[in-house]
Amino acid sequence: MHRSMKMMAVAAGLLLGAAGSVQGQEITGTYAWEMPVRVRAGSDGTSSGEDGSAQVKLVLEVRGDSVFGTYTVQPPPGQADGVAPQAREIRGTVSGNRVTWVMSTNGRVNINGNARETTMLSTYIATIEGDDISVTIDVEAPV
Repeated sequence: MHRSMKMMAVAAGLLLGAAGSVQGQEITGTYAWEMPVRVRAGSDGTSSGEDGSAQVKLVLEVRGDSVFGTYTVQPPPGQADGVAPQAREIRGTVSGNRVTWVMSTNGRVNINGNARETTMLSTYIATIEGDDISVTIDVEAPV
């Protein structure tokens, strides 16, 4: 059984632009936005119930109908424990002004006191309009 969750993060601000236009739309570049997150309180993965925001940086390079780049998330203050964020390599497709890629993430879920490690698949769909980007994330996690 899989549970699916969607979240929307809206970003503004193409930081760097370059070649790589698709149907007149430049996609290659660096994008940044804030993503809403649930703040963790304990090392056991429990949530404090507080909402926060993480800083996201997406660097894209278009080659034909493929897109390559990196995705980096800077956790909210107090959540990184002094660890620098790691850029994750991404590969995806581009069609018009829409970029799609899939990433897997290992995480810890706690359901009714039964904590376990799991792998979640996240499908990212970014729509780029001029200097603005909107990103929908569809997360599938085994229950």
